[in-house]
Amino acid sequence: MKPKLTKRIWFLIILCVLTLPALAQNEINTEFINRMSYVFSPLEKNRVPNGLLLDYAMEFADVKNYNGVLTDSNKVNAGLLKDMYTTIAMSAIHGNAGGLYGPDYMDSIWQLQRQPGSITLSGLYYNYSGLRGDAVNAGLITVSNDQLYDRYVNGVWQNPYQTETVFAMSPPLHAYSGKSFQVMLPSNLWFTNNASSVSTIAVDFNDGTGYRIITMGQAINI
Repeated sequence: MKPKLTKRIWFLIILCVLTLPALAQNEINTEFINRMSYVFSPLEKNRVPNGLLLDYAMEFADVKNYNGVLTDSNKVNAGLLKDMYTTIAMSAIHGNAGGLYGPDYMDSIWQLQRQPGSITLSGLYYNYSGLRGDAVNAGLITVSNDQLYDRYVNGVWQNPYQTETVFAMSPPLHAYSGKSFQVMLPSNLWFTNNASSVSTIAVDFNDGTGYRIITMGQAINI
């Protein structure tokens, strides 16, 4: 029986991580990237939906836990939001992934937007892809010499991918001193590869007024 893809890929990734030297601050270790490039190099990368493959990334956050369904275990803060963005950025496996920036970009824009008496939100909403856990056993992909290969049956490409969604939003701070302030979501702090599917963004500030629609770039008095 062939091993399940999930176990095999994670075994490879664990080996990579165990052999890495410590990551220098604000640097991405090229040994991990080189290893992932080797494992995934035979794939027809243009077939990866949205150009984002989570299996290809070093995961700084469990983005699967932030699928837009609110639970007790997926509270978001600024650090976690940046880790999710970094994970998504590292999952870009070909050019169709669009305009993703380095891990410090979100933080630098956030700092520039800070204003007295104002809380500046940032958020992300991405469609990304992942390899199905049963892709090997289902005959959708082939593993050979620690590399992944697309599989065809009678000339028909077998799709090993499933599409997922990550959504998260956070203020840049944990607490604010004062009873009156403004909240704003600037357009350059809203990161997404599916903007056309978002008609409105609304927030319940727990002030008795219920959900209020946020217009990007316009402050709301709270």
